[in-house]
Amino acid sequence: MSRNYQQQSDIEAQMSLKLNDFSGDDYVPDENYEAGASVHTVSSHGQMRRVKSKTTGRVVYLLSLLEYIVFLILDIDPNVIDIEEQRKHELQHTLRRAFELGINHPPQNAEEKVELTTDFVVTLREPTRRKIAIYVKYAKDLNNYRTIEKLQLERDSLAKESIPLYVVTEEQINRKTHLTLEWILGATIDNCNFNELSTHVEAIKDVFDANPTERIAASLASLDEESGCPGGTHLTRFKQLVQFGAFQFKFNKDFYDLTGDDIEVLNG
Repeated sequence: MSRNYQQQSDIEAQMSLKLNDFSGDDYVPDENYEAGASVHTVSSHGQMRRVKSKTTGRVVYLLSLLEYIVFLILDIDPNVIDIEEQRKHELQHTLRRAFELGINHPPQNAEEKVELTTDFVVTLREPTRRKIAIYVKYAKDLNNYRTIEKLQLERDSLAKESIPLYVVTEEQINRKTHLTLEWILGATIDNCNFNELSTHVEAIKDVFDANPTERIAASLASLDEESGCPGGTHLTRFKQLVQFGAFQFKFNKDFYDLTGDDIEVLNG
């Protein structure tokens, strides 16, 4: 892939992630959509995240930290009305195109080939519910020729449906958003019991409702004191619950300025 080609894809991807304000829509995402790859079929090297999508209502498994960050940005974009994660490609088509293009169909070192998947296919509200595809990769990995071949094959396959494919790396993530997400992810959810954790949602919601203009760190510190918990307990629980999709807010705001009014509780 040429440097200019990569830069153009990156610019287009950044444009596609810009937040906009749009009115309501009667589009209903497919609640029975099934991803082509999951934590059960792909090794995530300990980076797998589980979150309930605000956009689709489905529980989504993200296979890398960068995928998780990109998903969260898409999920709060009001112009995004559907997100299909790990979208499957028709195997016979990609096998034929790989042969025609002289590409070793993934997985490269296996005799039996499997369906390609694209990280995200996103349906946008404007102007006519057009779709775009997003390939998520760390910038350093774009120099790998096998990655480039897979990208080329995905782009070719999606072109059959008139879906453009954009590349998103960590370099496209707004710095403020990145810092806020790092702050959230500072609270690990490894070995976390969601059922037990979810019992604290109501108490956290109540303290935010009671103190809508107070910074959440202060409100949660007060909740620690009232509950007799060690300092920072409820702030950690809040961060963990954000990762599980119980709370939502706009990640492009400085996290230390967040107030109760900024936090939305997601039901279900």
